[in-house]
Amino acid sequence: MDGTPRPTRTRSGTSPRASGTTTRCSGVSGTLEGPHRDPLLTPTVGLSRGYDFGSQRISWLAHLVTDWAGDDAEITSLTVRLLAPNLLGDLTRLRGRVTGVAGAGGEDRVVEAEIEAVNQRDVVTATGTVTVRLP
Repeated sequence: MDGTPRPTRTRSGTSPRASGTTTRCSGVSGTLEGPHRDPLLTPTVGLSRGYDFGSQRISWLAHLVTDWAGDDAEITSLTVRLLAPNLLGDLTRLRGRVTGVAGAGGEDRVVEAEIEAVNQRDVVTATGTVTVRLP
């Protein structure tokens, strides 16, 4: 950044946080939302409409695993690869498949699984692997 102020624009009522709020955008790198939600900026990244934050999708996948594993389980490893954006209005389904189980008897079990996010067009938008320790 060279210190030159960026032009700013205010839009009302379009924030996903709450209807009627105002979101201030100052260029692509000026705010967290930048081109993610701004209909004037999304074409600058080659998309037709707003899109998700990748970290949000990673959190959804982690949540899928913790819901399945239960409160006493612990995710010990999570790796996610984002393959395509989720556009605003897309439906995202999350699914997983256990690929391995280790431990028995009095030991904690360690489960490995593959996880993925799939949109309504059956396009896989994220894939990953996770390791979970189950008591």
